[in-house]
Amino acid sequence: MFFIEWHMALMACFLGICIFFIVLVFMKPMTARYRKVVQAEQNKGTHLSETLHGIRTIKSLALEGRRRRDWDHLVAEAISARHDLGIMANYPTTLTLPFHRLIQVGCMAVGAYLYLYAMQSTNGSVVAPGTLPGALMSGNLPNFPGALMTTASTITPGALMMFYMLSGRLAQPLINVAEFQSQLAEVQGSIGTVGQV
Repeated sequence: MFFIEWHMALMACFLGICIFFIVLVFMKPMTARYRKVVQAEQNKGTHLSETLHGIRTIKSLALEGRRRRDWDHLVAEAISARHDLGIMANYPTTLTLPFHRLIQVGCMAVGAYLYLYAMQSTNGSVVAPGTLPGALMSGNLPNFPGALMTTASTITPGALMMFYMLSGRLAQPLINVAEFQSQLAEVQGSIGTVGQV
């Protein structure tokens, strides 16, 4: 991408790094929320197992109502923990979506601007590649604002479309990481649970 247009490549890399940091920031909270889900499900399973194995004792002591209330409370905790995990899982996806769009559409807009500005600054014709070194050697630089930037950064419409497709290839894996972060948190939470055993 840097061979096509370094301005847009820097922009795409910066936005990709922003996506990476958003995903990184949400790793620990996602793992903590998943551990709460695992703990709530374990408590629910333990309660059910104790109830089934001690059903004769529960019936003889008339503890059915208490066990039912405890079960309802544990089910509510598990549902609440899953709901909190779902809400937390939406944050990274929602926060990274604008950066994903900016990688593709923003780079396209910057490329179109560079192309149109280069055409305008050279009186309707695109600046030929390699003109800057010759102009620097001879000392005949064009006298308009941004001449160095536009002369050094020429891009054709075909190269712009190629960069658009490549930037999509750069952004898609990062978006997939953000979307699958909940599954990554599940793995980390499971590893943490196994480590405690």
